[in-house]
Amino acid sequence: HTILMKICFLIRSLGRAGAERQLIITAGGLSQKGHYVSIITYHHAEDVYPLEPGINHIHLPRGPVWGLPKFIANLKMHLINSRYDIIITYLDVPNIAVAITNYLGMCTPNIWQFRVADLNYCKKYHLTPRMLLAAERILSKVPVAIVTNAAASVDFYSNRGFPREKFRVIPNGIDTGYFYPDPDGARLIRDSLRIPSGHWVIGRVGRLDYQKDYVTFLQAAALFLRKCPNSRFLCVGDGPQSQTHHLQKIAVRLHLDHAIQWLGSRHDMRQIYSAFDIACSSSLSEGFPNAVAEAMACGVPNVVTPAGDSALVVGDTGFTVPFQNPQAMADAWFDILRLGPKSLGLLARERIVRNFSVTRLISDTEQLLWAIQ
Repeated sequence: HTILMKICFLIRSLGRAGAERQLIITAGGLSQKGHYVSIITYHHAEDVYPLEPGINHIHLPRGPVWGLPKFIANLKMHLINSRYDIIITYLDVPNIAVAITNYLGMCTPNIWQFRVADLNYCKKYHLTPRMLLAAERILSKVPVAIVTNAAASVDFYSNRGFPREKFRVIPNGIDTGYFYPDPDGARLIRDSLRIPSGHWVIGRVGRLDYQKDYVTFLQAAALFLRKCPNSRFLCVGDGPQSQTHHLQKIAVRLHLDHAIQWLGSRHDMRQIYSAFDIACSSSLSEGFPNAVAEAMACGVPNVVTPAGDSALVVGDTGFTVPFQNPQAMADAWFDILRLGPKSLGLLARERIVRNFSVTRLISDTEQLLWAIQ
């Protein structure tokens, strides 16, 4: 069949994380519409997302930091030889690398992708992210468009010197054919974790990182447990061993160790979400919160902080509470139990199906690609 556009994606790896998942979904959707799609990665990940048949995967090793000039030279040669119509780059290093190749004469239209809305580069993050942000700001005139998955990102970046007129907001797409309420799966999870019948389950999904503010979640859990002893808490996500141990020690100090389980990274997320009565995001920083939207698609109401577009995604199907306020978070959990998690969960799924579908993601992306051809 006739190929419509020849599209290349560049990302660090295909490891299981939010940006990578959205790239895979987008690439697959565009391929199904008749576009030729390639994905370039430069880092190996042990646990990766599978690719749909027909998508070309190229690996160009970057090596250590001092190998970056060689990587950019190899990337430029591949891009020139492949004659792509458009290159879509995900996150800082890919954005910078392709912008440099354009400065060096490659001249293929490039769309940048940003995925955060309020990351605090100054206090908790070391020099490298701040340097990458500064480099992106200098090079931000090169891409033909900058796509972000969260409306909050536009203010974040434009207030730091990025050209506001280049931004386009395309929310993430949630696969509601995979993420749906799964009562049988929920029972299997609860039985396997030995959660007693009749206990409320509150879940937190996200990597164990400062941005996710697990400390506030744990403090809220301790407050909630005092008034509702028939409750259990599930933390789903991995992180550095030092951070895991640090959070587990806090849980012990808060007398939560008998009521909380640390599940690490999981592949059975539909069943995990379905086992929750309430999902929670205590984040200090987000873009479009995939974990929130996926839980909603599984019929689970959420309590979130106003990080990124979290409140926009939840709407009136859950509650938004202030940052680092465990009492407000615990109170909101009680409010959901009072109103009925199942009825709120049905509204939550309807909101995702209506506003954040994969179909909409692919359609919005394709419209942008045609507009810049």
